[in-house]
Amino acid sequence: MKIASMRQYADILTSAARNGWTYAPAAIDSGSKRHFEEMKLQLIAAGFEVVPVSARPRCPDEVASK
Repeated sequence: MKIASMRQYADILTSAARNGWTYAPAAIDSGSKRHFEEMKLQLIAAGFEVVPVSARPRCPDEVASK
């Protein structure tokens, strides 16, 4: 399974702009969010765990005390 990246979304927008297509900022934002959610679902389906950027990894107490 190939997982589309946010870079690919940016490339799609760049190509569209070169062809004269214009999008309102709200449409770009909405499309970006939708693309990210689809990408996240593909990652989860592939067995990855997606965590928020602000999340800090937690390790067991015995590891942290070493």
